[in-house]
Amino acid sequence: MKRFTWIALLVLVLTFIVALVSFLTSRSSKKPQLVRLQVLFALLWSLLIISFEFRRVPKYGSQWWRLFGFFFLVTISHGVLDAMTDGGLGVAFFAPFDRGRYFFAWRPIAVSPIGVGSFFSHWGAAVLLNEIQYVWAPLSLIWFIASILRRNFA
Repeated sequence: MKRFTWIALLVLVLTFIVALVSFLTSRSSKKPQLVRLQVLFALLWSLLIISFEFRRVPKYGSQWWRLFGFFFLVTISHGVLDAMTDGGLGVAFFAPFDRGRYFFAWRPIAVSPIGVGSFFSHWGAAVLLNEIQYVWAPLSLIWFIASILRRNFA
């Protein structure tokens, strides 16, 4: 189980790095814009993780599909949360097939400041409190309920 947790955390970190590189290069006039292929990337990344890290799991069995769904959701969640922020350029969910950038109608998450000085400021503290309210508290509640249900029904 520890290996699975580390792989899931690695997926989250790598997805954040891809998003950060995309953000930084999209604002640069000297570098080409790096378009994040949200859905396609999530599909391919999930397949890659399962293919290399879970080779013993029978292909296309129920456990394989659960792993695929989990890693797909972990990967796509960053773009979904980005689409719920109150700033930025929007998310290119369907690039390169659609040049549009999207936000959701409900955008409660405050956009995070970029840079160490800005992050450790009043604005950064307000953003962290906002993320606790709209991201971490609901996810913690879901995790808590899921762990209770797993214990009771396992």
